[in-house]
Amino acid sequence: MATSTVPPAPPVSESLLSASRALALGLLWGGCMLFILGWWLGIKHEDLSRLVVLLIWLLAAGSFGCGVWHYLTLARPAVTPEIKHAALAKHRTVLGLFLAVGGLILVGLALYLGSSFGLAAFGEVVGMCLVGLIAVASGCNLIKGERAGPEIHPFFELLRRSHGPYGLAMLIAGIILGATAVVLILVQKLGQDWFPEMAGLLFFGLLGIVGGIWLILSQSDELTTARMRIFVLVVGGVAGLILSLGALARAFVWRDEVFGGMRAWQGDRGWHLWLCAYVELIGLGLMFTSLLLARTDIRSSAVLRRVLYGYNAVLTGLLLLAMLAVLNIVLFALFPFSFEWSKSRGAHTLSTSTKNFLNNLREPTTIFVLLPRDFITTELKNFLENCQNQSTKLEVKYLSPHKDFEEYENLAKRFPESLSGRVGRAGAVDRGILIVYGAIPADLAKKVPHAFVPSDRLAERQQLATKEDGKVVVVFKGESEIMNELSSLAQDRKKRKVYVLQGNGEPDVNEKEPSRRDLRSNLQSLGCGFLVERLKKDQYDIQGLSFAPELPKDKTANLVYAKETGPEKRKEVPDDAEAVLIVGPGVPLGASILEALERYMDRGGSLVVYFDTIVDAKNNTLKTTGLEDFVRKYGVLVGKDFAMRVPVRGAPADPRLVFATVPRDTTNDLAKDFLGGEPLAMDNVRIIRPDPSSQKYKVEVLMQLDPREPTLQQLYWEETAVQALTNPETYVRDIATQGVLKTRISSEPIPVAVAVSEKLLDPGSGKERLKPRIVVFGDAEFISNLDVISAMRQGSDLAFDWTASILGWLSAKKTALTGPRTKESTSYTINPLQVDVERMRYLPGWLMMLSVIGLGGGIWVVRRR
Repeated sequence: MATSTVPPAPPVSESLLSASRALALGLLWGGCMLFILGWWLGIKHEDLSRLVVLLIWLLAAGSFGCGVWHYLTLARPAVTPEIKHAALAKHRTVLGLFLAVGGLILVGLALYLGSSFGLAAFGEVVGMCLVGLIAVASGCNLIKGERAGPEIHPFFELLRRSHGPYGLAMLIAGIILGATAVVLILVQKLGQDWFPEMAGLLFFGLLGIVGGIWLILSQSDELTTARMRIFVLVVGGVAGLILSLGALARAFVWRDEVFGGMRAWQGDRGWHLWLCAYVELIGLGLMFTSLLLARTDIRSSAVLRRVLYGYNAVLTGLLLLAMLAVLNIVLFALFPFSFEWSKSRGAHTLSTSTKNFLNNLREPTTIFVLLPRDFITTELKNFLENCQNQSTKLEVKYLSPHKDFEEYENLAKRFPESLSGRVGRAGAVDRGILIVYGAIPADLAKKVPHAFVPSDRLAERQQLATKEDGKVVVVFKGESEIMNELSSLAQDRKKRKVYVLQGNGEPDVNEKEPSRRDLRSNLQSLGCGFLVERLKKDQYDIQGLSFAPELPKDKTANLVYAKETGPEKRKEVPDDAEAVLIVGPGVPLGASILEALERYMDRGGSLVVYFDTIVDAKNNTLKTTGLEDFVRKYGVLVGKDFAMRVPVRGAPADPRLVFATVPRDTTNDLAKDFLGGEPLAMDNVRIIRPDPSSQKYKVEVLMQLDPREPTLQQLYWEETAVQALTNPETYVRDIATQGVLKTRISSEPIPVAVAVSEKLLDPGSGKERLKPRIVVFGDAEFISNLDVISAMRQGSDLAFDWTASILGWLSAKKTALTGPRTKESTSYTINPLQVDVERMRYLPGWLMMLSVIGLGGGIWVVRRR
């Protein structure tokens, strides 16, 4: 009996599977790139309609979804190969339609973007057009389906039959290109800036002449289709190489824009980068397409095989590099800052005060760096780049004293007060940073605020106190110097007048020596002259203010006496006072002083009050000065209680020393500048509470002793017994032994500083606004000479940071530096007399090069075997 056997179904062709995998991967990759494109457009062009970004993201989602759908179809097992083949063919039709329609939409969006933003969107427009056209072409091919074509492209046969006319056309085109280059160079006298284009024209002309002559002189019977393929390969590869090298040369000429960073890429000449990038990609693509013609000969020719595989590896590496570059650019657009991860933080990361000032910069500001490139340190460059990225109103321009003579002369003519204009053998004599606050007018006669920071103020070289000679540490001071000058320009070079109350036991503003005090004595002997000098360097005019009678021969420096005014001959706070500091008075203030302060506050003045603990002569109670009742009018409660800390192992033993931090849920602008920063150490601090019944003023806790602070893990309690101040160790031991200490420990934060703002009604909008009026601290000793100097030796400058920030916050003008200032960063320099610097510079490079050559040689030997 005969039996019939059903032949097995043929498997799905490998070419179809390979093409389907490539299609799925391309769709997934295209979806990711479109998503990044939409993100980038939203960041770069803030005025762009959100609808455009939404459409691009919809295309991205569709591309990604189609890629996943097609890939799942490939991975899903089918009943028969015919069914899988039909499913893949149907998918290709649907995906082709999606690509064609999506490509047209992308081209339309590109045209809209180009008409809206012009050259500013050159890169995006060209890229979207190229991607859109490729998608349309790919979609049309997919819709048409698989077609069986000849193994040899008809173009090669046409070129073989008509080699004479094609050769003549190439010869004429080459002569025209070469002649054009010669005319432009010799007649028009184009300079070095046009070198890439002129060299490209010459090489293209030479290629056309050589290729045309070869085609003309070749005999028809000698020309085969294979030779035509090699001819096209050589001509296309060389043309692509010329384009690639020309794009690299043009990128070098436009290096300031191409490698200028985010600010240059988003500027008016940002299209320079994209033009070079696209021409480079076109050149590489032309080379790759030409090399693909050698696929049929790679098995018989080892040279072609090595060239094709080698170029494929190089192109893959370049594409990977481009992908990483795009990713870095997008991330930099979101987080455009350079960071320093060292323990001391350095000056690479902008300080809070610098960020606050730049965010509120009112006028366009230009910083000219008049330094040779070799003298621009990493700290300075990172600082200036971060400043540019922090504020759109600040621009940094680099001018080399060796090369940019014309630009330097223009600046010297415009700013003769800052630049001498002298030029020596080494270039311009003036080296440093020129800061121009405001738009630079075209008229040289019009003045604009400016300042010059010499290069020797940007860094300071200090010899290390070590046994080894030659070691030098360089301290970077660029951020503090530049920002102080910029802040001064923003305030019209006017120093703000601040008075410090004197004559009532307060620290002496002229005393600069550190000293200690007994709790029964006032703070006058402590002095605060060290902090006063720091504030004077920070654009403040600090003077003492006394309400005592003025002696005829009294010539005390930095001290003014309140003048009697009006018919009632009342002494008043000077009208030019922007703020008055009251630092721990040791005796009750007279009624005339308190009344003058109240009238000053009624005129819109500002106060900074520092309370402190001063014990009476019998060690029974704390002294009061009348300020307690005065600040109560403004919603601040100050009693006779003070804060103590539970001594724990690993912390200072003195329970009077506490560590204050900013509340984590604060909404106060001043407090937010110090949020998460280092704690402020205070001694014998009084408790300062907001009055919940205050209606006219908003009182916010500025600093507190928080037992829940995870970084400190300290416990505190409220105390009223003076014995805890005079003999703290014995007192704490006694109440701990009695079991009383555990019951007194506070589970809630204890406030030790508050900020007071007056609630006002804005007449324009009718909304409530807050005007800063008073800041009250429970400790005054932390701004005394001894505490300030001790803290600075430990790397902390919080006393100055807080005081300067408080004064800036009270001014409400946003032209002062508020928040923690920058810390000086240090870097070590090598003595060239003791160390071979050239060897350190070049030896690693030579070793790496030899390692690569050795590795490559070893691989070549193994492959040869």
